[in-house]
Parts: sequence; C-alpha cells; structure tokens
Amino acid sequence: MAVTEIDPMRGALPAADSPCHLDYVLAFFTLRLALGVNELMHGVTRIFMGAGLAGFLNFTQTQFKDAPLPVWQVRAFATVVPCCELVIGVLLILGLWTRWALTLAALLIVGIIFGTAMRSDWQLVFLQMFYSLLYALMLMLRRYDVWSVDAKMGSK
Repeated sequence: MAVTEIDPMRGALPAADSPCHLDYVLAFFTLRLALGVNELMHGVTRIFMGAGLAGFLNFTQTQFKDAPLPVWQVRAFATVVPCCELVIGVLLILGLWTRWALTLAALLIVGIIFGTAMRSDWQLVFLQMFYSLLYALMLMLRRYDVWSVDAKMGSK
C-alpha cells in the first residue's frame, strides 16, 4: 500500500505509487491543456481575428474611457496582453517552462485585475480572480505535471 506524503503547506497528497496518483496526473494534464487553449485563443482572436490587434486596442481604449488611467498606459498594456496570452498558451499546451508560463499568467492577471478594478467592474474582477486561483493551484500541484515537455527534459 502506498504511503501518503504529508506536506505541511498542502496536506496529504498521494505518493507516486498510489492508485489515485494517476487521477492527479490526469487532472493536472487536462487543466494545463484547458488553460493553455484558453490563453492561446485569447491571444489568437485578439491579434488575428475580427478587426485584429488595432480593433482590440480601440475596443479596450473605449472600455477605459472613464477610468482614471492615461490612454497611453491602457494602449501599451493592451498591446502586450494578447502577445503574452499567445505565448503563455503555447507554453502551457506543450508543458514547456510551465512554472514560468504559470507565473507570467498569474502576474498578467494581476495587471488585468488592477485595470478592471479601476473600471469598477466587480463581476469581471471576480471571474479574473478565479483565473488567479487556477494559476496558483497549478503552481502548487506542478509535481503532477508528468506529461509535458518539461518532464521529458527533466526540468520541471
């Protein structure tokens, strides 16, 4: 019978030879893929579809017209966001540099939450906080990221 590891910060986690270890591996893998596809498609649609990046920038600027932020700052951040989303998405789908992709995603969502809070859109902030929670959870459970380029390279 597998001995359950006790981590003081996270509680009991199944050992690698535990019957439920595969469940954790599958859960991490599918959540990593889902977040990766989500991030990738955010970037793809904002850069390449519809009115493209210029349309996204104009839309974002309009959303922030009443926020106490300078237009140049809104446009600069809005230019960076889709590029980061695209890169984060690809890295998460591949499972490459997962720690850093999740960290970048977590920091990016902090910036997005800040801007959304400046607009006082608290329902959207709540949704964005959920993304933040998912990134934190993924970072805490990276030990189960065994189906990835990182794991194949031995550089988790």
